[in-house]
Amino acid sequence: MNQFSMCNMINEVSNQVDLENDRRWMSVNNNISALPVMLDVTHGSWVVFVKAKANSKMQTHYHTKPLYVLTVYGRWHYPEHDWEASKGHFLFEVPGELHTPNFIEDTLLYSVVTGPIIYPGKNGEADTITDVYTHVQAVRKHYENIGLDEHEFRKIIR
Repeated sequence: MNQFSMCNMINEVSNQVDLENDRRWMSVNNNISALPVMLDVTHGSWVVFVKAKANSKMQTHYHTKPLYVLTVYGRWHYPEHDWEASKGHFLFEVPGELHTPNFIEDTLLYSVVTGPIIYPGKNGEADTITDVYTHVQAVRKHYENIGLDEHEFRKIIR
């Protein structure tokens, strides 16, 4: 075996989740929650489940790098486009495209975010940018608040 293979340099992420009742679900707002399963600080990406209630929406935003989304269940769309996603729908989203996710039914998404997200400011306000480090801080704080230690937090960091 090659002693310099990636398998020897980086441990795998093996992470069991409870999609319905996992205490690691983080509230984004009253209707949307996120469950990060990997935060890749080496590449600036993260993997997250997003759970949204029917008739809710996310803030308008765009991605600076590609986004990959699989709809686990539910129905949702971007009003800026003419498609609608339902169970099994895969989306590859190109960078720089402004969109506003709207959830028609209770929805669960599996997303791989490969770079920062930009939320344009309104009425001359500055843009808000989130990246993997924003998520590292938020997840670490959430883990502390629910009684999980640094060892548990480190299980999802790469």
